[in-house]
This record gives sequence, structure tokens and C-alpha cells, in this order.
Amino acid sequence: EIGDVSGHRFLRRLNIDDNHIGSLSNVNGLKCLQYLSARNNQLETLRGLEGLPLLELHVSGNRIALLEGVAGIGSLQIMNLENNILTSLNGLGDKPVLTDLLLATNNLQDIDELNLLQPFAVLSVLDLRGNPMEEFAGYRDEVIYRLPRLTVLDAESIDFEEKVGAELHVGPGNKNA
Repeated sequence: EIGDVSGHRFLRRLNIDDNHIGSLSNVNGLKCLQYLSARNNQLETLRGLEGLPLLELHVSGNRIALLEGVAGIGSLQIMNLENNILTSLNGLGDKPVLTDLLLATNNLQDIDELNLLQPFAVLSVLDLRGNPMEEFAGYRDEVIYRLPRLTVLDAESIDFEEKVGAELHVGPGNKNA
């Protein structure tokens, strides 16, 4: 558990990595918090973050299965959820300024989960490596086609030719689509 942080209400950055923390419930009073890193803890939920002005959230290496608590954080620009046990992207909410979403090594299986990311107008970096959906035939083309604003997928740049190829392989004019 995180102790009483009420005396630090103007705190902007908090790094609580590697501390066996199971809950973030006490950080909700940090109304100036823009950066939170809680990597390699024992978090199962992100409840307690609602309404914080976070720009960056790094919670890789936990046991997060559901995205509870992040829907109300519309200010997020970078979100690192790698090495968790996510099976769905439900609960992300509206993320109008999210540019980087790191979801490597989770349990995301359904390629249709990507539809939840389509409204994210400035999402340019997405990492899905190590998820079961990566085994989907035509995975990379499918992701690039569904999320055409991406510039980096799985730590590899996407160039114009690859976007055109994805359109040809997956788009409505393709007989396999």
C-alpha cells in the first residue's frame, strides 16, 4: 500500500517501481500528478487514478487484467501496460491526446479489440508484441489498415509503401477482406 500522500498535493512526478504495491488508491489526492511509474508491483487494478491530470502512466510488470480506473484520464499521452494479463481493451475510455500505447506481452487475442483504438486521433506508436493476436494471419497488415495513423508498430517503423500494401491486402477492394 502507498501511505498517506496528502502532504504532497503538488507532487508532479511519482516513481514507485519495484515496491510490492497492490493498490493505487491513495494517489487520487495528488491533483497535480502528471507522471506515475508503478512498474513491477502487484497491481491488479488501476482504480484510484480517475480524474488525475496524468500525461504518462507506466504500469508494466503487474497483474492488471482489466482497465478499470483509466477511462477518466483523458490527458494521457503515453501509457505503458506491458507485461500484464490484459485480455481486452475495454475500459480505456476516450484518449484524445494518447500518442504511445505499449501493450506488449499481455493476453490480447481478438484482433477486433483494435476497433476500440480507432477513435484515438493522435495514436502513432502501438506495441502489441507477445500477444496471442500476433498469430493472426495478416496481423501486421490488419493493424496498419485498421489504425492508419500509426507510424510505429511493434517497435518497427511503418512507411508509406507498407500502408499501401496493407490497404491492398486488407482493404475493401481485396477479395480476402
